[in-house]
Amino acid sequence: MVNLFFNLFLLSSLVFVFISEHWLIVWIWLECITLSLVILLQPNLISCRGLESVCKYFVAQSVAGVIILFGILLRFYGENSFFISGYYNSSCHLVLILGLLIKLAVFPSPFWFIDAVGGVPFSQSFYLIVVSKLSPLYLLFSIVDSHLIILLSFVGLISALTSAVLGVNQSSFRKLLAYSSISNLGWFVVCLPFLSGGLVVFCVLSYICMLVPVLWAGSHFNLNFMVKSSNLYGTPANKVVLLVSLLSLGGLPPSVGFFFKWVFFQSLVDVNLYWVSSVLIISSLFSLFFYLIMSFNIYSLSSPNSKSSLLFISTNNALGYTFWATLGILFSINLVFFMGLFWGVLI
Repeated sequence: MVNLFFNLFLLSSLVFVFISEHWLIVWIWLECITLSLVILLQPNLISCRGLESVCKYFVAQSVAGVIILFGILLRFYGENSFFISGYYNSSCHLVLILGLLIKLAVFPSPFWFIDAVGGVPFSQSFYLIVVSKLSPLYLLFSIVDSHLIILLSFVGLISALTSAVLGVNQSSFRKLLAYSSISNLGWFVVCLPFLSGGLVVFCVLSYICMLVPVLWAGSHFNLNFMVKSSNLYGTPANKVVLLVSLLSLGGLPPSVGFFFKWVFFQSLVDVNLYWVSSVLIISSLFSLFFYLIMSFNIYSLSSPNSKSSLLFISTNNALGYTFWATLGILFSINLVFFMGLFWGVLI
C-alpha cells in the first residue's frame, strides 16, 4: 500500500514538472520526486550496500537541487522572472545546466550513479535508470539553445567516451547498464538543441523499450555477474529476449537501438557537426563491443543435459512457440519504431 501511494505520488510529481512554468514550483516537485524515489528504494536498505547506494543517490540529488535553486535565484535577481521560458543570462544558464547535468548523472559527476545502480536490485533499477532522468531531461530540453553547442558537445562526448571505455572491462551486469545509460544520455545531451519534441519522446520511448526486457531478465535470472549466469540454463526463449535487448542497447542494426542512434546521428549531420558524430560513433563501437561479449557469454550458457540449440528449437512444444512469438514481437516493435522514425523525419 505504501509503495502504491508513493508510485502514484511520483507519477503526479512528474506530471506537474511537465506542466509547470514556474521555476520554484518545478523545483519543489523535483524534490518531491527525489523523496518518492528514496522511499521506493527503502526495501533495499536491509543491506549495507543498498544503504550506501540510496545515500549516494540522495546526496547527489540534494547537491543538484541546491545548485538548481541557486540558479533560480540568479535568474530572479538578474531577469526578475521565475518562469522557465524567456531569456537567460550566461551565469544563470550555466548554473541551472550544471544542476540538471548532475541530476542526469553525466559529466562532471557520473560516478555516483554507477555505484548507486550497482547496489540496487534489478526490480528497482528502473527508478534510477529511467524515472529519475525524465524530469531533468525535459528541463534541459526546455532551456538549451544553439549557443551552448560547444559546452553540451564537450559534456556529451566526455560522458559517452568515458562510459564506453570503462564499460569494456566491467563484469557487473548492473554496472554495465549504468555505463550504458550514461553513454546514451551523452548522446541525448549533445543532440538536444537540434531535436524536436516529438523526436525526443520517440528516443525516450525507444530507450525504455530496449531497457525493460534487460531489467526483467536480470531480475528473473539474478544476473549480477556474467560468470554466475547459470540460471539461464534450459531457457532458450528467454535467452533470445535478453540477447536481442542487449544488442539493441549496443545499437546493432536493425534493432530499436540502431534507430535510436540514427536519429541523433542525423540531427548532428544536418547541422554539419561531423566531428562530434564521428566521436560518438567510435564510443558506440566500444559499447557494442562489450555488449557483444555479454551476448556471446549468454549464448554459450547451455545446459549440459540439453540437446537443443538456441537457434534451432522444435516448434512442436510450448517452448518453441514462445521462442518464435518472442522473435515476432521484437521484430514488430522494431518495425513500429522504424515507421515512427520515418514519420518523424517526414514532418
